[in-house]
Amino acid sequence: MNNEVTNSHLANQDFPLSLPEGKGSKPWRKNISTLLPTVLVLALMPVFLYGDLWFHLSMGKRLIITSVILLALVTAMRNGTVALLAFVYLVFLGGIRRWLIPVIGWVGTDPLILICPVVISLHFLGKLASRRLPTDTKLSRALFWLLLIMGAQVFNPQQGGLEVGVAGAMLYFGTILWFYVGRDAATSSLMNRMVWAVVVVGILCALYGLKQSYIGFSASEQEWLSKYAFSSAMLSGKVPRAFGFSTNGFEYAGLIGLAIVVCWAAFLRGNVAALMPLPLLGTALFLESVRTTTVETAFACFVLWAVQGRTLSSWAPRLILATILGVSGLIWSLRQVEQMDFDKDTQALVNHQTKGLLNPGDEKKSTAGIHGKMAQQGITSALSSPLGRGLGSTTSAAGKFGGTTGRTEFDLTDQFVSLGIVGGLLYCGVYVLIISNAFRFWHQSRTLASLAMLGIIVALPGGLLTMGMYPINMLVWFIIGAQDRATAECRAKQTIELRQRVAADDQVRQAIAEQPA
Repeated sequence: MNNEVTNSHLANQDFPLSLPEGKGSKPWRKNISTLLPTVLVLALMPVFLYGDLWFHLSMGKRLIITSVILLALVTAMRNGTVALLAFVYLVFLGGIRRWLIPVIGWVGTDPLILICPVVISLHFLGKLASRRLPTDTKLSRALFWLLLIMGAQVFNPQQGGLEVGVAGAMLYFGTILWFYVGRDAATSSLMNRMVWAVVVVGILCALYGLKQSYIGFSASEQEWLSKYAFSSAMLSGKVPRAFGFSTNGFEYAGLIGLAIVVCWAAFLRGNVAALMPLPLLGTALFLESVRTTTVETAFACFVLWAVQGRTLSSWAPRLILATILGVSGLIWSLRQVEQMDFDKDTQALVNHQTKGLLNPGDEKKSTAGIHGKMAQQGITSALSSPLGRGLGSTTSAAGKFGGTTGRTEFDLTDQFVSLGIVGGLLYCGVYVLIISNAFRFWHQSRTLASLAMLGIIVALPGGLLTMGMYPINMLVWFIIGAQDRATAECRAKQTIELRQRVAADDQVRQAIAEQPA
């Protein structure tokens, strides 16, 4: 009877009003002592890079730099700041690799890429060995089974050699496992720092990207563009797109889009000053000419305004109204921009943006139809290979190591290709739980962090595991873990409160029964 009451009670409960706080930060002296080894090695870095020892070898220098950054992040794991530092590092990873070209050259398989996957794998293996993996929520249990299926797909022979599966595991596991750091380390204060870090890096990226567009690229960036960058770095193979500090232009656009979403969330929560960076961020995003990110960012802003309604029933009509007004305003703005004159390169970027957004059904001007067909092919591929084609089959590693890549542009359909029908359906279930948690958490907490976290997830529909978006994917799965922690804390608290009420009721009934007739 008590179990039935408990389950019924918990089914009607919602999330706590804020993320749980940690046990308290360590004294500042301890924090300094934990970071001291990293500071000392960083101070000696010029000796390692420019000395006459064996470190003149390119890979030797890369390994030294990798070891230093790895040490810094492992050290940060002790005081809970690893997520923030890892996010900042991943934001600047592309820039770091390009700036090192004059010193140590360029290699496609760079150990610098492995740092965060190694750090997060160590954290996960430690939890696994000590049997402390969380399974107290629907999402954590579903994710555990998804990871098992992904692990089995590493060995699928259809993807090519085993190295393809291992590379796929590095990319996918190196992202998803940040969920467990979010479960362990997320507090309200840390999440506030994380969402504002998104704004700061977005502004820095936008400034540097506009510098690249109007002043020019550095010598190392020019070399990267001409020799090592993907074809998408050049619009129509002629006009270079800005990429800021990022690994590619799509990641750059995504970071700016998320910064816009967080600023909009802050404005909706009463911070008018948060509107100040929007002209800069909006200009940089528009000139990047990545139409998908532009649409996703606008949609996320519509959703954030819609969920300001106090009741769930008010969200749908508010979203419809916001979409009608927002799309109308966007179309009018694009018409105005279309009539302006720019220099040759800027004009090409503007035309690509305006013509595609104003004519989404025209295959000559928009790639929306192509993306839709690729998603459809992903589902068809899953039906023809119901057991999946292997974890690495939807990553760039497949082509690099001699396999056949089957990317479909969306991670939802990618997982059907990689994991088969069962794995794809399980990932869809995980995705639904993620979205549900994000909306419910905001509805009950009504804090800036929860609204910004919702906006970040909504701004990436079907793109929580998009290849080449390293800092964004890491941030999203850390946020997902933070929201799941709030769920677990809430249910534990509710269970205790319910048991206390039941015990109190039992005491009252017993006292009444013991009274003389």
